[in-house]
Amino acid sequence: MAITTAAFESEIRNLQNEVHQVLMGAVKSQDASSAKRIEAMKAITTQDWQTAAHAMLMSRRTSILEALSDDSLEAVAFGHVDVRGALLRAIDLTDEHAAQRTVQKIAARRLNLDIDEHASSLHSMEVGLVHDALLEAYVSGAKSRNV
Repeated sequence: MAITTAAFESEIRNLQNEVHQVLMGAVKSQDASSAKRIEAMKAITTQDWQTAAHAMLMSRRTSILEALSDDSLEAVAFGHVDVRGALLRAIDLTDEHAAQRTVQKIAARRLNLDIDEHASSLHSMEVGLVHDALLEAYVSGAKSRNV
């Protein structure tokens, strides 16, 4: 959905107001460190503020890196570990596990098994076996409806 020019300009005014309010709070602060900080900020160029904002956005987007050990972080930094690839593999694996849980729930329902009582056996079923069990349950159910 495209945003209208008026809506965009309105959003920019709201964001400008937010920045203004934050800066007003910083300027109104009366302690000595705030005065030094304000003086330092006055020397920062618009380009520097933009660069800092980009860096802050990237830092927020990649905050998961904080959970890594120094060795792992160095491996990422030197290109030995592909974080994007690892993330996509983790997502795929999570999706696969969710699909497997769904199939197990269907198998338990179709085979009239209490999932809590038979959780370990359902968990250890291979996907092919679960598929076969579902197909068998479906075929036998279809045969019983046709008799």
